[in-house]
Amino acid sequence: MKLIYIPSGPKNLKALFPSINFDDVGEYYLQLKSAIPATLATSVKYVVGKPCEDLRIHFLNGCGTIDGLNFHEVRVINQQRSERWRRSPSAPVSKPEHAVMRFNIDSNDTYSAVSDFYPESAMPWIEELFLSPRAWIEHKGIQGQPDSYLPIVISDTDFEKLKAEDRYIYRVGIEFTLSHSKFTLR
Repeated sequence: MKLIYIPSGPKNLKALFPSINFDDVGEYYLQLKSAIPATLATSVKYVVGKPCEDLRIHFLNGCGTIDGLNFHEVRVINQQRSERWRRSPSAPVSKPEHAVMRFNIDSNDTYSAVSDFYPESAMPWIEELFLSPRAWIEHKGIQGQPDSYLPIVISDTDFEKLKAEDRYIYRVGIEFTLSHSKFTLR
């Protein structure tokens, strides 16, 4: 038996199928077929196009390879933590000088996002995202920077794997922070 790994993301498939414009593709899936007309395996549906423009999270899946999921309704909150430094009181008070200052300022962005693109059959796949120790978001380069991936830390959370009613589409929320915070010493 020969094992062949085919990267299944749109950027990887563009190289294999240059005639297909993936911007015009809403969703796709991959099938493995045998020499006799029989389907041996089918992947989950991949959603591309507009949803990918909001937020795409790549993660290390249970097989040790990188997978990706799309999210939208992205909300970013910046949080800062710092310590205070207080000058000893002096007389007379000098107005241009600070009596209290911040230092060891640590700042990080917390992202909240939602996905309602995936059906119930994709819940085991989405669970792998929440169980993954490593994840990244796609970063569109600005000011001459190349596109890249930023490491993130997924917050511990609960999500509904099986609903009693309206079971066709699931709305899954995720919260995470950037792996590297902005830290300044002043």
